[in-house]
Amino acid sequence: MTCSSAKFPIAFVFLLFAPGWAKSAPRTSQPNIVITDHYSHQWIKFPTLVGSSIFGDKKITVKPEEGRIKIIVFISSWDVSSQRLVPKLKKIEQKYKNLYTDIYYIFSHDLRTDARNFTNEFRLDKDKLILGNTEILKKFHNPPLVTIYMSDRRGWLSHRMLKAEAKDIKTLDTIISKMVRF
Repeated sequence: MTCSSAKFPIAFVFLLFAPGWAKSAPRTSQPNIVITDHYSHQWIKFPTLVGSSIFGDKKITVKPEEGRIKIIVFISSWDVSSQRLVPKLKKIEQKYKNLYTDIYYIFSHDLRTDARNFTNEFRLDKDKLILGNTEILKKFHNPPLVTIYMSDRRGWLSHRMLKAEAKDIKTLDTIISKMVRF
């Protein structure tokens, strides 16, 4: 009996002096919208970028346009989260296709042939697929996959979602629906 009675005071002392051990895990209900020193407390124009199409030497230019929402999604053919999110992004693209919203996909850390195969599998719009290069990745601070940048209708950078997940796509849908109303 002395063994079981000796455990009680040790457990009590542990609970008394270690109150933080029982805290629950941090809430993850918020989307992965991250603000860094580079983007905080300032208005930033949505960056213009020029990249090569994954289907040839044609150059694709993405620049802010008055009245249009521009969305850039950094994906890769080998990334599992990219493979999971692209069908959801396609649904958003179809939903807002006629409502002044353009979604561009940048294949970062990918070979042209792998990006083409990925595109054929998911039937993405061939005019909005860019092969990522050093200049583009540097301009966007080498974002993790899947990262989404979005402009508002006036050409300002309005949202950035790092390591986007399915719940972030729902948030993106809500934000776009509010932006296209006016």
